[in-house]
Amino acid sequence: MVIEKTSKYPNGDTYIGHVDNDGQRDGQGILTKANGDVYEGQFKGGMRHGEGKYTWADGDVYDGEFGYDFMHGKGKMKCIDGTVYDGEWSNNKKHGKGKMKFKDGQEYDGEWQGGEWQGKGIFKRKDGTVNDVVCNNGQVVHMPEPTPAPTPAPLRLKRSTEVIWHHLEALLVLGALILILWGCGLWRI
Repeated sequence: MVIEKTSKYPNGDTYIGHVDNDGQRDGQGILTKANGDVYEGQFKGGMRHGEGKYTWADGDVYDGEFGYDFMHGKGKMKCIDGTVYDGEWSNNKKHGKGKMKFKDGQEYDGEWQGGEWQGKGIFKRKDGTVNDVVCNNGQVVHMPEPTPAPTPAPLRLKRSTEVIWHHLEALLVLGALILILWGCGLWRI
């Protein structure tokens, strides 16, 4: 049997949603913390567990999976400064495969461990150049210089006088050929 309840806690938090027979948060609900943070999603045994959305009072938002009160599994974090991380989480830290888009337009797509860049990834710079990178403890330890795209040879446009002279020369040669053929009797008008 699903029981829906509204609870106010001594610390100022408020919960509206499903509870189990012992009165613990269990199932779908909304927890509004005294500091203004809001979690809307699934609960199990009184903890955030399953799919949910956590919005901090400052505007940052995590939307994804939770496990025993931690961001755990796949999820997306959007920060008010424009930074976005979309990937795997473990115990509230970026962990596994994920992509971070920074507010300045750069991107890192690769492996994470304990909240830091760790292992192989791809780094995209603001100018669009892309590098394969190797990271350790949040630092890039190997990033070869990008190979610049080949620059095509500039087109050389002939000046109009060059084009005119070229066509005039062709006409003169053709005219001379006609006179020669006509003079030999091979050309009749």
